Amino acid sequence: MSDIIEDLALKAADGDASAVTALNDTLKELVELDEKSNTALIETAELIFDDATSASANEQKVALALDMARLNVESLAIRDTIATVARAKYSEYLDPAGLIRSIAVLNTDISLAEVHVRFQLFAYINENEHVWHDSFGMGIIKEIDAFSDIIKVHFKTPQTFSLEQALQNLSAVIPGSLVDLLIKKESSFTKSQDAKEFEISISQSFSPQLKSAIKIIESLLVPEHLGPKELINWLDKEGKAKKTVPTTNETTTDATTPGPNDPITWENARSLQELKVHISDEKSIDFTDEHVAHFLKLYTFASQREKSSADFAETMSMLMLLAKDKEKVIGLVKALPESVIWTDSELYRSSIIKLPGKYSEPWFTASYHAKERDAFITDSSLLPMKYYAHMEKAVINDEFSIEQLIDMIVTLYKNRQVGPDGLLWLWKQGTENSVEAISNPRRLFKVLSKEAVGEYIKSRKTLFQLLMDDVEFQKVMMEGGSNEGIATFVKIVKNMKLLDKGEQQSLLVKIVRQFPEARAHVEEKKAPTLKKDSPKISSIASVEARQKELQDIINKRIPENSNAISEARSHGDLRENFEFKAAKEQQRFLMARRGELEGGLNIITAMDFSAIEPDDLVIPGSTVDLSIDGKPQTYHICGLWDSNPDIDILSYDTPIGQALLGSEVGDAVDIPAGTATVNAIKKLPEEIVQWLEKPRLLETE
Repeated sequence: MSDIIEDLALKAADGDASAVTALNDTLKELVELDEKSNTALIETAELIFDDATSASANEQKVALALDMARLNVESLAIRDTIATVARAKYSEYLDPAGLIRSIAVLNTDISLAEVHVRFQLFAYINENEHVWHDSFGMGIIKEIDAFSDIIKVHFKTPQTFSLEQALQNLSAVIPGSLVDLLIKKESSFTKSQDAKEFEISISQSFSPQLKSAIKIIESLLVPEHLGPKELINWLDKEGKAKKTVPTTNETTTDATTPGPNDPITWENARSLQELKVHISDEKSIDFTDEHVAHFLKLYTFASQREKSSADFAETMSMLMLLAKDKEKVIGLVKALPESVIWTDSELYRSSIIKLPGKYSEPWFTASYHAKERDAFITDSSLLPMKYYAHMEKAVINDEFSIEQLIDMIVTLYKNRQVGPDGLLWLWKQGTENSVEAISNPRRLFKVLSKEAVGEYIKSRKTLFQLLMDDVEFQKVMMEGGSNEGIATFVKIVKNMKLLDKGEQQSLLVKIVRQFPEARAHVEEKKAPTLKKDSPKISSIASVEARQKELQDIINKRIPENSNAISEARSHGDLRENFEFKAAKEQQRFLMARRGELEGGLNIITAMDFSAIEPDDLVIPGSTVDLSIDGKPQTYHICGLWDSNPDIDILSYDTPIGQALLGSEVGDAVDIPAGTATVNAIKKLPEEIVQWLEKPRLLETE
């Protein structure tokens, strides 16, 4: 076969149209390629698809490109062809760039096989069509926002996905398929149907085709057509239940394990899947020490398998919810080895979001007893705000006060570990500490500048609305209305990239209405306070380098110097003791440097220059194009401690920086090198931002 493929690929590369068709027909029958065939196709792809535009207009070449992608023949030419096809085929989609990004056709970190899956799936992403999600079950697409690349799906609880998330995680029901007909009541189910054939038809009803249709079958047939136990019996006709029972590694051998003729119940379940099926009809359960011993084996096995995490979380929540003696379930949790679902922060958070709402509280209770308290709060604080009540209840039940919880969330926020949800929660607490923490407008703008998806969108919108409309919130941002607070807030509103021009203007008008004295700051074009009275700022990396140097001096170098002085003193006559004099000189230097660092760090503000939009004034964070006596020159005006003349980065505190601050395009400015004309004021380029973010060496290194 590889020789045939190689021969056809060479002919297709030479422009033989019939070879393109024959090669396409050959590849359609294959599930995977051998190494020789794959190499031959990679080597000829650049010639077969040498012009993406013409190739995308050739039906046979389009089919060939898609089949080669399906078989994971990696080639930039194939990627370009599929990208061109996508733009043409889905031209009605309002954000073509977002579509290409979501399909990931130009992202070489994503395999072409995955690109093929996403490309095919997108054809079925339409409003009012049904989709399947492994955790949320069957849902229906209610809204497609092509401007924002957002897909809203109604499962039992509504969920919002970015287009990329939808193409990664959803399977769409193919119109006219068996599943489509069952949903529309245009086809019926009978127990006489062949279970194996039924599963194949169900699996083939989706794009992409499902590897296992057991969960789909359960959702379609239970309880309308079959009860949970009837389903297992029906599947057993073809030995199908073997796929849902545990492997020999997972099977228990204690007294609760059923014999060959014993009925399966929740108490003797041999896997988490069986437990899920048989406990779902229970109203409450008597959970005993014998059950702890039995389920410890099941959960220990599942605890290290990421693929079992959904069943792990749901069934553990069921046990916690239904058990009359919840301490027995907590004992089970504490007896387990560290589970991947509790050690992997992302997996932990996603497991909560995927759970049905009634299981949220019991899952938080279980998780609190499984994780260290600090880790539990840190991971839980990154969840959507609706889960904060469960986090509060879990920790406060353990005699951890709400004030302590607030203090910890404040610390996480200051360390950039909390998003809009945590910030909104802090605002609603209304304590002095929580309000003080959110009074930093620069940090707020940075949080709001990050994209939110899914359940995180709501809190971001609410927080943004507070910024735009809530008078009390705005006052907090302006330190109650102090002149310095107003000036700082206005400057951030003008310069940080978050608001469009209309939003910016609206917010500035509201500020002036609250505080008429703010008009001077709002209307001010040149900012003399930039040169003298403004807060001192520097890049985060430069500030961190000085903090690190200060800690090195305090914790290491001063103690070492003290030991050196003591050692030298023991040598006798201090007048001729050069070691003692050198050590004392070093002591004077260290004390002076410590004072210098502490003084500087007390007045400096760390600035993320990537978020600065200079608009029409030279401010720290600007790139300035000049003409100096007719010669072009570019300077990047940055923070107090940021300087690299080799790449034209200047501190705003240098003579040139001070001369340029506050100037506009067209201004003539006197600088040490002569008279400069400001030609353009721009955002810092990416390479300069990267240098600013690069960790600095200590002064002593």
